[in-house]
Amino acid sequence: MRKLFGLSSFALLLLLLLPATAAAYIDPGAGSILLQGVLGAIAIAATVVAGYWRSLRRFIARAAGGRRRGDG
Repeated sequence: MRKLFGLSSFALLLLLLLPATAAAYIDPGAGSILLQGVLGAIAIAATVVAGYWRSLRRFIARAAGGRRRGDG
């Protein structure tokens, strides 16, 4: 078992240390796709926060007994 672990560790070390060529191409449209993803994530986050904010406001209003400002 110890020999297998040592051999596996050595093989993993070789894979990590040996350089590998990457046959990849990033075209100019990749930046716009990335921008769309970021803007979409911001829109989703804003929608989720707005929904929770509305729920929180309703909860606080009910907990306060429906009192409004100025009812002091």
